[in-house]
Amino acid sequence: MTNSVFENEELSVEAVKDRFRWARDNGFATWLWPDVEVAEWRRALAAITNATRSIVSGKSSVNVTYDNVATFGLASYTSGMGPLLGLWSEQGLLEVTPGVSATLAKHLLHNRKRQATLASIARDITAKLIGEGIYPTILKGMHTAYVYFEDPGTRPAADIDIYIPSDQRERVCVLLARLGYEPIVQRTDPWQCDWVPAGRRKEPYTLCYLHRDDPWYLDITDSLDRPLATGGRIPFDRFLPTMTPGSWPLLEGVRTLPQPILSLYLAAHISEALQNITLIRVFELVQVLQRDSHSGALDWDAFLECAKTIGPRFAFPALHFCEELAPGVVPTPVLQACEADTPIALKRVIGDLTLARAEPLGRHSLRERFLWAHNWQQRLGQLRLELGFDRQGRNLIQLAYSFGTKLRAIGRGRLKA
Repeated sequence: MTNSVFENEELSVEAVKDRFRWARDNGFATWLWPDVEVAEWRRALAAITNATRSIVSGKSSVNVTYDNVATFGLASYTSGMGPLLGLWSEQGLLEVTPGVSATLAKHLLHNRKRQATLASIARDITAKLIGEGIYPTILKGMHTAYVYFEDPGTRPAADIDIYIPSDQRERVCVLLARLGYEPIVQRTDPWQCDWVPAGRRKEPYTLCYLHRDDPWYLDITDSLDRPLATGGRIPFDRFLPTMTPGSWPLLEGVRTLPQPILSLYLAAHISEALQNITLIRVFELVQVLQRDSHSGALDWDAFLECAKTIGPRFAFPALHFCEELAPGVVPTPVLQACEADTPIALKRVIGDLTLARAEPLGRHSLRERFLWAHNWQQRLGQLRLELGFDRQGRNLIQLAYSFGTKLRAIGRGRLKA
């Protein structure tokens, strides 16, 4: 093993690979920090969640006495909240120890530089697409960061999400290849592909915060449908024929999702898998719901009608956690209607979790992995995912690695019912 992540923040490629090998051998492939107890990380997450709840409620000053700088920094990183906490510390909204303050300042500094880089790349790529007669739609963080966050540099992002119509897919692929990007196919049904700059480092530079030079992707999809691990879809493409897109503030001609589709799409993305239930995503959705409901841009009756089109259950987990963070942000009739459509088993899973416990790093649970599998057909679909027959375009080496990772988790006794 290499030195502690916290002793040497910027890591070589081999040191990062060592960390991933250790995590896989340990049976928790996403828990990369042998020098941190999972329980201590959860305590830091709880402290961050409580502070965020207080600030969202309108408190002008919140004191956090947590003094384990490394663990607090790690929880800030995994929750996605580091840059935003850094801004609140900078503004005096969040009172922390000097060591924690310095760590959060680093999160904010790096993400501000990173976000500026990604915004420039997004403008350049979308301008070139428009130049080819292809009109893209910017999704998720690259949209919300510039509309709903006080400082765009407080919204971390691993990729630039872009929707393009399916009949323009081939032209987009040709253009990106010509611009020097390499494709990594992750999904074939519906089609989605990550494109990375040729020759760029693919491993993160640190495992403590989102580094300004950490890898990023162009995530191109020709469908708004959200895939589920069961093999099913959350059918957002149903809205395409009648949807009037919004505009992106960074470049004229680039589209965004309008309300209420935007809120519903963000909610479904959070809800589709436990690893998506991060504090920053829930905070983001709360900001969108609060701002647009106050301005009148979001009509809750229209939201509920659109939810009924795709299945209100697919919004329920996200709305449930929004209510935990900001009680009253979702009208009671809307929350009740979404809950009424939700299977009892799913309600039990969500009801047993909190925002500080939802992210499944350092935990394997069959009940949680089969979150959306409520009949035998869905369970078989989930099983196909677990065995690698999930239409994600993975080659034999990737399939063997994925299956071997699961076997190691079982061999280590990490899997719980």
